Amino acid sequence: MACSRTRTSGWDSGRSRSPSTSARFGWPTPKLGRTELNSQIFTGTHLSERHRQIFIVALGELVLAAGTEMNTRNFAGGAIAACGVAFGTSVLLFLLYFQPARHLFAPPRGGVVERVKPGTSTSYCHLVMVGGVLLLSTGLSLVVDDPYGDSPLSWILILLGGPALFLLGTCLFHHLVTARILGCRVTTIVVLAAIGPAMPLLPPLGVMAVAGVVLLGALLAEFAIGRIRAAANPGPG
Repeated sequence: MACSRTRTSGWDSGRSRSPSTSARFGWPTPKLGRTELNSQIFTGTHLSERHRQIFIVALGELVLAAGTEMNTRNFAGGAIAACGVAFGTSVLLFLLYFQPARHLFAPPRGGVVERVKPGTSTSYCHLVMVGGVLLLSTGLSLVVDDPYGDSPLSWILILLGGPALFLLGTCLFHHLVTARILGCRVTTIVVLAAIGPAMPLLPPLGVMAVAGVVLLGALLAEFAIGRIRAAANPGPG
């Protein structure tokens, strides 16, 4: 079963690499060689759809890993708790991704990613996000093995680094498209780094749960900020 999970993760990472690496080095064409980077043009709609698909596939791998781990552990209490936290974290990642993405990909900003150079850069940002999701999937496989034991430094780095890497990818993506910085998410990354030294006091399941709570706090903070801004700048009508 572990081999199957490894193959799945490898397939996901390979799928996520293909659009960006192909754009970077060009697509081979019969008798014409590889296309040059400057000649490659995509619509914002196409790129946004591809990015969403890649991220959803990565989240699906995390959910699949959670279900597989519960089944292989015969639904033991620790495994159920760890997989429940992982599933909740995947929901939070979904919301954190699509909350700003639905605005970034909507017109009129769609023209920002028309040319392939910035489009390729947004693909690289999504690679960072997918890397964070895959780290979380790896962390889940570690936690279910010993949910209530000691928390080695390497496990803490994986369990906190996954959410931090995902948030970093969303910040880079947002900055690339809007030239703005998501201050709330930068703060969340700092919080994840700040709580790291205290995490050896908790079991692996506790570290995983704390990371989820931090992500939930970031989501609620962004929602509250959005409501405040909407109230301060009401639309017409």
